[in-house]
Amino acid sequence: MANPNIFFTPTAPPSPCVSNPELEAQIRANRSDEAAYLVYADWLTANGDPRGELAMVQHKRLHAREQEILTANGGFLAGVSPEVASVRWRLGTWEMLRFMNDMDWMDSSFDTRAVASRLFDHPAAACLDELRVGILRWEDQAEDVPALLDEAAGRAFAPQLRKLVFGDGGEMEDVDNAHHSVGDLSVISRAFPRLEELHIWGYEIALGEALELPELRSLRIETCGLSRAALAAVTRPTWGKLERLDVWFGSSDYGSEATLEDLRRLLDGSAIPHVRHLGLMNTELANEIASVLGGAKVLAQLESLDLSMGTLDDAGAGALVAAAPAWKHLKSLNVSRNFLSDDAIAALGEVGPEIIDGEQNDADEEYRYVTVSE
Repeated sequence: MANPNIFFTPTAPPSPCVSNPELEAQIRANRSDEAAYLVYADWLTANGDPRGELAMVQHKRLHAREQEILTANGGFLAGVSPEVASVRWRLGTWEMLRFMNDMDWMDSSFDTRAVASRLFDHPAAACLDELRVGILRWEDQAEDVPALLDEAAGRAFAPQLRKLVFGDGGEMEDVDNAHHSVGDLSVISRAFPRLEELHIWGYEIALGEALELPELRSLRIETCGLSRAALAAVTRPTWGKLERLDVWFGSSDYGSEATLEDLRRLLDGSAIPHVRHLGLMNTELANEIASVLGGAKVLAQLESLDLSMGTLDDAGAGALVAAAPAWKHLKSLNVSRNFLSDDAIAALGEVGPEIIDGEQNDADEEYRYVTVSE
């Protein structure tokens, strides 16, 4: 039986919320058009939906009245506890919806589909621009995340959703990366084809054969163990609009399988022709990457390169110095949280770009490890 506290009844029954698919579609088509929101607000008011007044007081920044309306209507959360979901408003609509079970991660009775369905059914979700998914059930996250995505797929907002974040962007306290399995995310390409930003923090990531997201500008994958299949889903497509790519590879003890050959389409730039920032991070391949950077065609297009959190040592730094003509044009090179001596950092600093060295592990350490290894 589902936990009865997952849903709650506001102290005062909320007024009914209504939907106008035509006006909502106009908002989704041009989110910068404030007038479209205000037309929608007038329609809501005319049809007895308190979100109409909410939109107007938000427009006028009348914060006290805004809180009164939200309180009187249970936050417009469709009866779902604010310890399970939170939103960011924009003129009577949800701009962002965040799932995070702060009630009890260990409650196996938590019904992810029921919670997600109730929220996605709410008219305020029709113009959703950003979806964030944190922990729902500790032992069942790899099932819950795909289930939630399945509920989102096909909703009116899905084809024009622009930002998707898993693992709450790694901002969850006391949660190791290896304890947050996100599971099968292969539905993303089909369900959210106009994503512009995708951030995945977690473990056991499955992306299907290829991520096909032609509008994507920023992709960040943070994991303690990136499988070869997941990496291939990133390197196989040609990213026509991608500007930023950050990949954590993780530890071989947790399933990191990448080889230098697997990075070929990143290093030669063929997969990422417009990327200006590249992060090859948290990897045991750091020295190997450094050894081939001199011939990496992708460097010519980059403004910044991030090699942080890995096993780069003084030998790798020496290879970077030797390849200086290929990267001295960069605005910044991040080599923080590696295994570099002061002398190696000084040698890199003489090349020209800003060197972000940050905190280093002991350069004399015999066993070297990535920063996020579990």
